[in-house]
Amino acid sequence: MKSTCKILVLGAAAAALLLPSAPALATDLSSYVGYTIVWAATVTGFQDRGKRPQDSFEGCDYDRRLILDDRYSVYCTGYSYTYSYRPEAAVLSNGTSAVLIVGGQPFPIRLR
Repeated sequence: MKSTCKILVLGAAAAALLLPSAPALATDLSSYVGYTIVWAATVTGFQDRGKRPQDSFEGCDYDRRLILDDRYSVYCTGYSYTYSYRPEAAVLSNGTSAVLIVGGQPFPIRLR
C-alpha cells in the first residue's frame, strides 16, 4: 500500500509538470507510451560548445549542454527555440532514446 501511494504521488506530480494547462499543452503524450520518467528537474542553464554557461533555457541546439538542478547535464540532439528562465522539466526515457519535456514541449536529448 505504501509503494502504491508513492507511485500515485509521483504520477500526480509528473502529470502536473507535464500538463501545465490544457491550452498550453503542445505534446501528444501518447508518443511516449513505454517511456519512464527518470528525472524531474529545473533547467538551470545551458552551455554551447566553446562558450560560457548561461543561466536561462533557450531551447535546444545540436550538442547544447542543458544543465539540470545546477549539477546534472543532458545534451540536445535536435534544434528548437524557446525561452524560459529556470523552467520545470521532466526527463523521459525508454532505454534507447530520451526526451526532455519543458512546458509541454518535447526536446530530444541524449543522457551522456
